[in-house]
Amino acid sequence: MAPMKTSLAPSVTTRDPKGLKFVSIVEDAYNKARLSDDEAQRVNNAPGLANLISDHIAENRFTEKYKNEEVHSSYVYPPEYKGLKPIEKQIDILADIFQLSLGYATEFIEKVLPTLTLPEWAEGWGAFPSLDAVAARFFGLRELKCVFLRRRQTKKLDGIELFRLP
Repeated sequence: MAPMKTSLAPSVTTRDPKGLKFVSIVEDAYNKARLSDDEAQRVNNAPGLANLISDHIAENRFTEKYKNEEVHSSYVYPPEYKGLKPIEKQIDILADIFQLSLGYATEFIEKVLPTLTLPEWAEGWGAFPSLDAVAARFFGLRELKCVFLRRRQTKKLDGIELFRLP
C-alpha cells in the first residue's frame, strides 16, 4: 500500500459530499458490471481492493501540475553574506534577543541534532524563535492565542467557524 501524507486540512469522509461522490463512482462501476451472485461473491472476496483504492487515493491526492516547472531565480545573496552561523551561535543570538532560556536547546544540539541528516538542498541548520517568543518580545503578550477561520461545508452548515487554540 502506498504511504499517505497527512493533511492539515479537515478530513473529508464518505459522509461529506466529496466522499459521497467517490462512493457513488464505485457503486456505479459495480452496478454497471451486472454481476451474477457467484461473480459478486468472487469480486467481494478477492484480495487487493483496499490496496487498489488506497493507491489510487495516494496517487491522486496531490496535484503535479507544476512538478517540472522549476523557475530559476536571478536573486543572489549579498556579498556580505557568509552563510549560516553555526547553530549554537544562532540559538545564543535568539536567546539574547528574545530573553529565552537555552533549556532543551543545548541538549538537542548535543544529542539529537547529530543523529539527523541535513537535506542536500539545505545550506545548514537554522534556528527560529517560537510564535510565543515573538508575541512576547514584539507585542507584549505573555501567551499567544492563535485564531483560525475555516470555511466549513456540510449538509447543514455553509459558513465560517472560529477556532481558538488552547
